[in-house]
Amino acid sequence: REAGYHEADLLTVAERLEVRMRRHRLHTAALGHDDADRFATAVLLGFPRDDPDTVELVNFGHEPPLAVGPHGLRALPGADGLPLGLGDLTDDRPRVRRVPLGREETLLLMTDGVTEARDRAGEFYEPVRELARAVAVDPQLAEPRRLVRRVRDGVLLHSGGHLVDDTTVFAMRRVGEGPVQGRLRS
Repeated sequence: REAGYHEADLLTVAERLEVRMRRHRLHTAALGHDDADRFATAVLLGFPRDDPDTVELVNFGHEPPLAVGPHGLRALPGADGLPLGLGDLTDDRPRVRRVPLGREETLLLMTDGVTEARDRAGEFYEPVRELARAVAVDPQLAEPRRLVRRVRDGVLLHSGGHLVDDTTVFAMRRVGEGPVQGRLRS
């Protein structure tokens, strides 16, 4: 994670994370601990200064981020990469995708604890369907804090407050004008 502060290139950060996960696995194995199944899903995001209307992303097996705006929502490229720590199973390098992201769109990320939350009947929570309907009724819902509250309240209501996995909901939107003045609000 420290590489994110020092490396300008998202692919370099992705590769350093993968190396770190493998190094940790080898280290714990050398200490006699079985850590062969250690992996992590992740999404890395970059906001290019030269193109403020795009986002760069590398997806390591994570739920795809959503772009939510007053005109609806759309999924960004999905989990085309293996989770971190499993890169030695393939010769493929992580892939950086550059995707348009409008200034009125909020980037929404959720862990699988949200999308795999179940109700009493065992049905999964479907935030994409719920959010699509809600944004159609109230386009202002795309504001980051409102969006996070909506997902939080929706998953808690759906699951009866009983969550069996870690849940994280994170929303951010680029604000300001131009590539240098732009900043993120979450």
